[in-house]
Amino acid sequence: MRRKMTSLLLAVAKVVSSTVRKYSRFADLKLAVFEDQDFARGDHEAFRAAMRRLLEPAWTPLVVVRTRDEGQTYTYTRQEGADKFKVLICVIGERDGTVLEVGLNEEEFFKLLSNPEEESKNITDSATSQGDDKDK
Repeated sequence: MRRKMTSLLLAVAKVVSSTVRKYSRFADLKLAVFEDQDFARGDHEAFRAAMRRLLEPAWTPLVVVRTRDEGQTYTYTRQEGADKFKVLICVIGERDGTVLEVGLNEEEFFKLLSNPEEESKNITDSATSQGDDKDK
């Protein structure tokens, strides 16, 4: 499991959509989308434990959300300077997954802190739809 998780996170670091980043309100956006997978049968506790082993203590867990309809969302943060922050959001549904790393300025980061669950969803939605909106 650890080797698969390491591969997943390394893939995230390598998969960068220049179109999405160009039009996004976020700095240093890295996005990986996994479609047509079978995440429903996965061991959610083992996945969470693997994320903790790989990310902590460099990354701090902010919020974990589990719902029947939308799956699981894991949000981690780390400070990158006096007024810059990195956010890692991993959303796992039954058939797809999205891993997103974005750089946020202080204003966007404080917005995330004010409502982590909702803002994690907003950041993911915004980052994953930016390229599609510009192509229309």
